[in-house]
Amino acid sequence: MSVNRFEMTPLMLCVLPDVPTSELAPLDGAATVIVDIRQDWATEAAFHSAQSVIDRRSKATGPTLLRVGMPDDDTGQNTITRLTALRPAGFALSGCGGVADIQRFDVMLRVAEAEQGIEPGSLVVFAEVGEHAEFFSRHHPYGMSRGG
Repeated sequence: MSVNRFEMTPLMLCVLPDVPTSELAPLDGAATVIVDIRQDWATEAAFHSAQSVIDRRSKATGPTLLRVGMPDDDTGQNTITRLTALRPAGFALSGCGGVADIQRFDVMLRVAEAEQGIEPGSLVVFAEVGEHAEFFSRHHPYGMSRGG
């Protein structure tokens, strides 16, 4: 019996914010898209980039996560609150050093949810230990063979 890993494993695709809509369309409902804004995630440009991708994807097309760095001060809390207002499915926390980082980010996220009127615990946290995105598929999955 052959096993098709594409039918068994949910696909997580990490994209840059300027990804063309034509590359997102075939992923509707088939993948979690992680928008990589971690380099300048606390900037106005990153906010608008994230908003652009979220606006092009709806909840029906599959989850959208925002890949961010570890916030370290009030500016980080304000940025998380502002990004939460975009209503992503959650956040991919890049550069996570362990449980303490996850707990700290989780507290910040729960504060942001409360400030935005979102039910507590609605947004997910996907912790990425280190800062290497090789774990995520960066290539369009529909060009790969799906044969078993």
